[in-house]
Amino acid sequence: MKTDWMTKGLLVFVGSGLWAMALMHGQPVARAQTSAIPNVIKAHKFELVDANGKPRAALAVSKYGAGLGLNDVTGTTRAILSVGASGSRLDLSDAIGKTRVALGVDDGPGLALYDANEKIRAAISVDEEGPALYLADANGTDRAILGVTQTVNKVTGAATTSSPGTLTLYDKNGNVLYQRP
Repeated sequence: MKTDWMTKGLLVFVGSGLWAMALMHGQPVARAQTSAIPNVIKAHKFELVDANGKPRAALAVSKYGAGLGLNDVTGTTRAILSVGASGSRLDLSDAIGKTRVALGVDDGPGLALYDANEKIRAAISVDEEGPALYLADANGTDRAILGVTQTVNKVTGAATTSSPGTLTLYDKNGNVLYQRP
C-alpha cells in the first residue's frame, strides 16, 4: 500500500531526525525522545492517517500556495483551507466531495453557495465598488443582482455600471427585465 509506505517513511524520517538532534546536543537518546521537542520540522507535505491508515488530513505547499485538507471517515475531502498569491479561501464539500460553500478573500471578501452540480447559485461579495448579492439559475446564468452591475446596451454596445443600491432582474437568457434605480 502506498499510504503505508509513505507513513513508514515519514516515521523513519522523523525518528532519524530526533536521533540526529539527540546526538548533536550530546543528550542520551532515551532523554531526547521524552523531553526534546524540535522547534521546527520542515517538509513539503505532512499527512495524518487514522488507525486504519486512511488519510484524514494533509498539510502541503505547492507552486499554488499552502493548503490544509480534511477528509471524512470515507476518505472524501470535506474541507480545504488554502492560501495563494491572490488571497485565502475555505471550501466545504458534501459527502461525495463536491464543493458546496466557498468563503474567500481576494480583492474583497466573498461567499458562494453551490448546487449539487457545483454551479454557483448564490453569492455575496464586497469589493471597491461596494457590496453585491447575486442569485443564479441552475445553468449559472445571473437572475438577480442587488448591488453594482455592469450591463451592455445591445443596440449601442455601450457598457453601463449601476450604483451600489441597484436591483437588476434578468430573464433566462441573461437579458435585463428590470433595473432600479
